[in-house]
Amino acid sequence: MFLKGFFSWVMAVALALSLIGCGGSGAFHSPEDSQGNLNLFATDTFADDYSAVWVRIYQINLIDSQGKNVTVFSSVNGQEINLSSLSDGKPLYKLLGNVQVPVGTYSLANVTLDQSLKLIPTGSTQAQPASFDTGFTSGFNRSRIPVRFAEPLLIPQVTNFTLDFDLSQWVITNGVVIPVVVTGTNVGILDPNRHVSGIFKGFISCLVGPRGSRHFLLTFGDGRSIRAVTDSSTIIYHEDGTGEPFLVNQQLVEITGTYDPRTGTLSSEVIEIDDYSSLQEVHGSVEELEDIGGRIKVRFVSKLFPNDVSIFVKFTNQTKAYLGGGREVSIDDLVDYFNGVGNSEGSSAVKVAGLYDEGTRTLVATWIRSADSTGYLQISLASADEKDLRVSGVVLGWSGFETNANLGVVGQFDANTQYFRNGNPISSTAFFQQIKPGVPLSLVTKSIDSKGWYSVTRVTGNW
Repeated sequence: MFLKGFFSWVMAVALALSLIGCGGSGAFHSPEDSQGNLNLFATDTFADDYSAVWVRIYQINLIDSQGKNVTVFSSVNGQEINLSSLSDGKPLYKLLGNVQVPVGTYSLANVTLDQSLKLIPTGSTQAQPASFDTGFTSGFNRSRIPVRFAEPLLIPQVTNFTLDFDLSQWVITNGVVIPVVVTGTNVGILDPNRHVSGIFKGFISCLVGPRGSRHFLLTFGDGRSIRAVTDSSTIIYHEDGTGEPFLVNQQLVEITGTYDPRTGTLSSEVIEIDDYSSLQEVHGSVEELEDIGGRIKVRFVSKLFPNDVSIFVKFTNQTKAYLGGGREVSIDDLVDYFNGVGNSEGSSAVKVAGLYDEGTRTLVATWIRSADSTGYLQISLASADEKDLRVSGVVLGWSGFETNANLGVVGQFDANTQYFRNGNPISSTAFFQQIKPGVPLSLVTKSIDSKGWYSVTRVTGNW
């Protein structure tokens, strides 16, 4: 069932790619001729009763002055959103998408959601099942929330439109929810710091620019596409951990990124090159580490498990483990990383793929990786400077970003950098006294500065 739907989606994207040209710039593009480009966002008016309110959105329609429906958002499987994450006391914006909308006047919208939702009260870790009031029922397991606009939406004059899931007005009684959705004020919408990260999956086309400064179109299954960009800090890796990562046209990727309203582009933070696997995947954060049975407990943050706050992830002898940029490590090394060994940032973000058993709420992992923003370099040492805590060398191998073999690079250390020789910790003084030109070094990097130098959190040499 999954494979049939997946390959139908792939064929739809392939058709869309054949219709979309590489000209133009800015936000989303559509193969259809229209006259108004509309960016659609979700936000929330702050309420502190619940730390999480998870809903699944299937469709959003605008209704014009003639009563005609125009679909501006559609997702077969639904897009899961934690509405509580869309406010910090002021509106935060999540890009839902963009369409070409016929010129006209719109004063109404319908938002179709899953009838069920999950509520986590503030101060609790347990999700409470809830459902929208039957007065909003629209078909099997669906609820439709009408939205009447405070002011008419004029296309093409308006390019940014926000729906405010106003939790401060929601009435919740014994698990039954009467929701309120209104039009947002768009306060701060042009500030890139008010936009939250999201996950976008599609195919690459129209790829241009040097490594570290890529520009391309990311095309979705419904034919829409957004212009995406990378920079020197973008983490790139293969989902299955194989090979050095390079971006190419026609590649299926999953991008974690944030919409930049100044440029109308998606700023790519992490790009995962898809291996076309039919495995179930979950993004989450490590909640508990357990020695018994080789399990960890992962807090739910993914639409894959809408009924659970947390799931268990179980390792087998065949489970592969990777650090953030795609470097393969042992399960023990990964567990050490989550325990803070070699992890000065204290990151616990994780992504897991495998087969899920609903009865035990356990995902048997085919692979598991830290989902932090980390890159890796293997270099042959050319020079070392103890005073400035710096090394330079020639690239032998890499993961977590795009680069070239035989390229000269600089690694910049700081007071928190960890030093190892043959797997054993040593002091920075001993490290710089002992290393010689030609020694192979492995650098764990967390960022790249404006000079193109890599900020190093951990260095390992073998001599």
